[in-house]
Amino acid sequence: MAVPIMIDERVLAAVTIRFSGAAVPLKLAIERFLPKLRDSAQRIRQAFGEQQRDPPHLHHRPAQIR
Repeated sequence: MAVPIMIDERVLAAVTIRFSGAAVPLKLAIERFLPKLRDSAQRIRQAFGEQQRDPPHLHHRPAQIR
């Protein structure tokens, strides 16, 4: 089961989970895992977007020479 991480209508990545159909029936897996996968994909998308607007490497302070 997978949920795409979309940025500007393009797939950046996917959040994926594997499970044994013998251990977890598909209907139960969808009910249990899909909301969490969607939430995780949304959080990653938001974090990625924030980093694109304000890249962390621009906040690097060079070491001071003594």
